[in-house]
Order: sequence, then C-alpha cells, then structure tokens
Amino acid sequence: MGKLRLAIVGCGSITERGLLPHLMLERNRVEVVALCDRSEARLKALAERFKIKKTFANFSDLLSDSDAEAVAIATPIPLHHQQALAALLHGRHVYVQKTITQTLGEAKELIRVARERGRVLSASPGQMLLPAYRRAHELVNSGVLGKVYMAIGINLAPGHEYEALRGKDLDPSWYFRPGGGALRDMGIYSIHAITGILGRACRVTSFTSCPVPERQWNRKKIQVEAPDNAVLALELEQNRLAVICTAFSANPEILHWGHLAISGSEGTLEVRRLPDRSSRYELVLRRIGEAKGRREEFGTGLGEEHDRLDEAHVARDLLDFVDAVVCGRQAGASAQRAFHAMEVIEAAERSVQLGLAVKISELRASKGEGDV
Repeated sequence: MGKLRLAIVGCGSITERGLLPHLMLERNRVEVVALCDRSEARLKALAERFKIKKTFANFSDLLSDSDAEAVAIATPIPLHHQQALAALLHGRHVYVQKTITQTLGEAKELIRVARERGRVLSASPGQMLLPAYRRAHELVNSGVLGKVYMAIGINLAPGHEYEALRGKDLDPSWYFRPGGGALRDMGIYSIHAITGILGRACRVTSFTSCPVPERQWNRKKIQVEAPDNAVLALELEQNRLAVICTAFSANPEILHWGHLAISGSEGTLEVRRLPDRSSRYELVLRRIGEAKGRREEFGTGLGEEHDRLDEAHVARDLLDFVDAVVCGRQAGASAQRAFHAMEVIEAAERSVQLGLAVKISELRASKGEGDV
C-alpha cells in the first residue's frame, strides 16, 4: 500500500486537534505535504509544530503548485462547496468536514463531479465507521430489541466561544451565521447515527429558536443569525420514529454529549461517549425483565495511541478516506450518506418555515433532486 500525499485547507481547531496530531501517527500511510489558511500566524505555527514544508495563503495556489493527491477541507461550511468543487476539478480526491455543503443542490453537484472524474469524495461525520455504532446496527438487525419504536439523540454543548483553544485568533462568529448553527455543527452526528442504524428518514418536523440573540467572544459581540436551538422529529422507515435535540447550551450531566437511546418492544439500547474519555464509547443493552443491562466498551477502532488524543472520531473518518483512495474503494463516510443528512437538514429548515411536516420525497420533487 502506497503513501498518500495530502493537503489540508483550514488551520482552525479541528485541524489542530483532530487532523494533524492523528496524521502524525500514520506517517507510513499518509504524508501531509501542504497547509492552506488565510491566517499567516496560524499557518506558520502549525507548519512549524508539525514539520510541514509547504504553506499556502491562497487555495488556488495550493491546487496549482502542490503535489497533493488529496485535499482535506476543514474550513467553515459556507466554503465547502466552492473549495471541494475546485479540488475535484483539479483531479484531487476530497475529504470534507461536516456538513458536506451548505445546500442539497451543492452536495449533489459534488457527488456528480466526483463520479465523472473518478475521484473519492468523503464527508464526515463517519458515525457508522465507529465500532459502537456498528455493533448497535448489528443488535437492532438481530431483533434483540423486538420491534423498534423510537430513538432519541442528544447533542448539547456550550457554544464555541467557550473553547480555550480559540485564544485570540480563531473567531467563532461563523457558527452563528447562515451555514452554521447547532444542527449543522452538532445535530448532524445524531442524524448520521440514527439514519445509519435505523434507516432513512421519510418525513421531518422541526422547531428552532435563538434564545440568546447576542453572544460574546473575547470583546467581540456576535449576532446570532442561525438557530442555535433545535428539535427534530423524524419519521423513519419501518414505522420508526426519532427525536434529535441539539443546542449551543449546557449539557445535563445525565445525558452525555452524543447520547443515543433506542427503544423497542422487548428492550432498549444506548450508546454514549464515556465521561472524560471522548474516544471511548459504552453500549448498554437491556431487555425487559433483566435486572441489569449488558455493557460493552469500544474505542474508535484506530488503536490506543489514537484514542488517547482528542477528536479521534475525526481521525476515524479521515484515515478511512486515506485507505479508500489508496485502495480504490468508496469511503465509509460516503458522500451518499452525507447527501441524505443534508436532505434531513433541508427538510427541517423547510418545516420551520412552513410550520408543517415535510416529506423527503416532496423535498426532492420541489428541488428537482433525485436520489444519488
């Protein structure tokens, strides 16, 4: 297996914590040949820290002058479509941080271009690459829960203005503007997990709000323009229902970030990240009549070195993409899964506008979008 030459676009917190430290552990598989960012200070700091030789302030220059075979895009969501499309048209394989694009139409275009150019296109989050979620899928399909009734996904966390890593040079304002928001930033994890385990969404109802209209980072005031508080109700295949709660707000101790619960006629199944161990997951299966649940613990599937670092779930997505490019296969965190997640998000947004439930099939028809 050869070594992939990779460039990273965007030198924010996800690159500093979730991409570069993990890639340094995999130098036999992938070489980071270039970084790109508009901030000269961020470029210099990360290039020196991780010993990366080439840096670019302009994305077009990277595509023209870098020998990277693949590009990882970790910029704000409104930039994803433009940058991913340019990279595909320049013959690069592309990995995109969540969400894949800002709109469903943009996502479909990327998938079409990647297919025409014979390039691998991958988009996080890859929840179904993680062993805990794969085990949950296996258990649901085994019938151990009986008839599955519903799922609940929780993604609550304080806003990015509270992150210590941001310091003075990583402005979080974009998270609160169009293209940002809690649903795209955090609720997307529950969308991928629930539809990955229980099947595709058919109809969506949503409620959103902005309880605090203005936030503050350092001394800067940030106007909240994208909803930072959302609840989605999903009708899934096989008469299954799901609820997703996501907000930039404090997380209850009893409901750890990313908590997923599935209820069936004969039992329940829960997946959660273990407290203070962000790369370890616990699955709890409890059948009716059992005094105690059966517990299983999982890592990310990458090994202990990765699991000791922050954001190992991000590395799970990216390293699968690396292997997919080298082996010539489709990525596990596929653009097709990301496309369906965007269908759910756009249906949720339309539901808020109309005050009605929105069918995914009607959403496609209204946009002239077929399946991908």
